[in-house]
Amino acid sequence: MNDLIFNIPKCFYSEEIRNGFKISSEMKHVWAVQLEILSEIIRICEKYKIKYFAIGGTLLGAARHKGYIPWDDDLDIAMPRFDYDKFCKIAPGEFRSPFFLQTEETDPGYLLRHAKVRNSNTTGILTSQKDNKYQFNQGIFVDIFPLDKLPDDIDERKVYFNDLYKAWGDVYKYSAYINRNEGCLPENKSLEQIANEARRLNRQYEELASKYANTLSREECILAVTIQSNKIVTSCTWNCVDFDEIEYVPFEFMRIPIPYKYDNILTKQYGDWRTFVIADSLHGEVIFNVNKSYKDFI
Repeated sequence: MNDLIFNIPKCFYSEEIRNGFKISSEMKHVWAVQLEILSEIIRICEKYKIKYFAIGGTLLGAARHKGYIPWDDDLDIAMPRFDYDKFCKIAPGEFRSPFFLQTEETDPGYLLRHAKVRNSNTTGILTSQKDNKYQFNQGIFVDIFPLDKLPDDIDERKVYFNDLYKAWGDVYKYSAYINRNEGCLPENKSLEQIANEARRLNRQYEELASKYANTLSREECILAVTIQSNKIVTSCTWNCVDFDEIEYVPFEFMRIPIPYKYDNILTKQYGDWRTFVIADSLHGEVIFNVNKSYKDFI
């Protein structure tokens, strides 16, 4: 198996039943890789005083299970926009192989507008994408999302979301070109030219996304899950004050930070979050392998 550089209790790998759901030993090994990635994220954040905390399913798992939701297969971390930008600037110089910070800047053709930290010696390929043979890094990952403030005026917010949706689409178009054959590139442009254009458009998107970062806005959101098909998912729009303070809670054999007002955040996103509802992963089926690099599959 992929050798981990931090200590994991041997008992962690054992198959177990949690809340009526069987967690296989294989999934425990995937979790272990993700937790090691998380430990590296924590190291950098603590070294440079970068604010971070669990969000989404990881926040729900921390609050309700003191660890992973039994049927979950990833970790989600959020950072205020200022801290996210600082992390993305610093992390590439801090990570050592096999860890890799993935953004459009570091891995053109990546397709998404939030960062991931990958273990390049492993595999975490979406089944829906396995036949596409995408060349970007597809190791096991931890998602890192920026929290972006929103304009308080509703009409201004609609314009903001529409502009963001268009900007997102522009980046995606050029990012997607990078994953095609040379013969499919537009306007006889080289792959390098396409990658540079994807980076340029991504910087424009990031600048627009952080437009309200220095305002006293009441609400903020994770744009990656709030804007879907040009629709606004209001369950992922929260009060800024809910993220002001953090507390550390048990998560598997670690302790991680979560927002102190996590109940407000989880209730807005999930409703009655204390009730167990077994669900599929948001990613769908994923090809995981802790022993082989994604390069063996593409």
